[in-house]
Order: sequence, then structure tokens, then C-alpha cells
Amino acid sequence: MLALGRRFGLVYALALVLLTAARAEAWIRDCMPQERFCAIDFPGSVPLRPAKAAPWQRRATRAVLFEHARELAGWSDEHVLVTSDIPVSLPRRHRSIASRAIGEQMLLRCGRERLLLTISQRETLRLVDGSVVAHLTVGLVGATCDRPDRRIFEHGADYYRVVFAGNRIDIFRTRMAL
Repeated sequence: MLALGRRFGLVYALALVLLTAARAEAWIRDCMPQERFCAIDFPGSVPLRPAKAAPWQRRATRAVLFEHARELAGWSDEHVLVTSDIPVSLPRRHRSIASRAIGEQMLLRCGRERLLLTISQRETLRLVDGSVVAHLTVGLVGATCDRPDRRIFEHGADYYRVVFAGNRIDIFRTRMAL
């Protein structure tokens, strides 16, 4: 019985550490020129083939979406529609849809969903030091629900560079593609 209690305690401690690590992995920072990973080019980097890039792209997309959801929860209780070119797990109050056109129709209903995120994967690189850098674009689309003539409008697009270096994940946001 004591061994079972120790195992449960160990599993509980490990789960707590993993949950803390998962929560801390997704802090988004704006790209600053002096940041090492905000450089335009990485000499000696190698683009990963799609099969090898897919797991990194899923992790990068998940990290960006969960951090975006954390930021959104601070000022809104609205729901979000997500269309992505790869399947990803979504945070609470996010729902996956098949296409942008379907998302726009749902936004025009002015129901619970008030934001549409269109996620596109871009290149994934392995750097000389072994780090992996995944690039993705997140387009933000909304609807004018406060007017009698409802319309779709673009909030714009954010470009993300997600860096996997050792056990650390850094997310950099910029308004321009790097």
C-alpha cells in the first residue's frame, strides 16, 4: 500500500511539473532587433522536410494558440474559430473549422464566436546549434456585429517564430514576415 502511495505521489508531482512546464512554454514576446532569434537569416540552417517538420509545427501552433487564448481570456469571454492547415489541439473556447469561408459565415451570425484565426505553416529550420525554428502566420478576422450592416473585416496578420532550444520554447511575434 505504501508503494502505491509513493507511485501516486510521484505521478502527481510529475504531472504538476509537466503542467507547469506546458503553461510556461508559451510566453509570447515581440521581436526586438537585438534578439538572437529575431535575425532575418540563420547562416547554415537547414530546412526540414515536411515529415520531419510536422511535429515541430504542431508544437509551435499549439504553443501560440494556448498563449493567444491566455491573452484573450484576460479581456474577453468570446469564442474563437480556428482553421489550420495541420490538425492541432485547441485551447478551451476554441473550435476547429474546415475553412475560412465557413468561419466567415459563422462570424456573420454574430453568435458566441467573434474571432476567426487562420493559421498557416511556413518553413521549419534546424539551426547549426541543433535548435529548431518554426515559422507560422496567424490571420485574425472579425465581424461588425454592432452595426445593422454586418461585414467581415481583417484585424491583420501576426507572424510568429517559435524557437525550440533544448528544453526551452520561445515565441516571438512580429507584424512582418521574417
